[in-house]
Amino acid sequence: MRKKQLPVWELSSAKPSFYFFMSRTFRRLKVKKIAVKRATYLSSFTESFPFKFNFTDDVKKAYYKRYGNLIMRILRRNRARLGSPYKYRICRKCHSYLIPSETLRVRINKGKIVYTCLKCGNIRRIGIK
Repeated sequence: MRKKQLPVWELSSAKPSFYFFMSRTFRRLKVKKIAVKRATYLSSFTESFPFKFNFTDDVKKAYYKRYGNLIMRILRRNRARLGSPYKYRICRKCHSYLIPSETLRVRINKGKIVYTCLKCGNIRRIGIK
């Protein structure tokens, strides 16, 4: 006679995870929300941190590149999108975090805002409403 297999939460002394009883779609939405929260926190942290310390320009650019990659990796892993205030802060080509006058040049040209990444030269045009 075959032995009955116990559920996972009965095998261990710990209580089951909150996510165990949720539907798959609800769980994915919950995880996406957490990913977006983490990405927005990282992007706000990225903007403020280098100004607290006196970093050289090379260190700042490496720092922006690293945190831009981290944010993109979190969002890509969870198939999430970043909110509108931070949407244009990451270069789509080199994934560097864009700070005006440090890693980004901003121009207004013929009814469009033109963002140019100073690291890779990628151009992004956004129409003015």
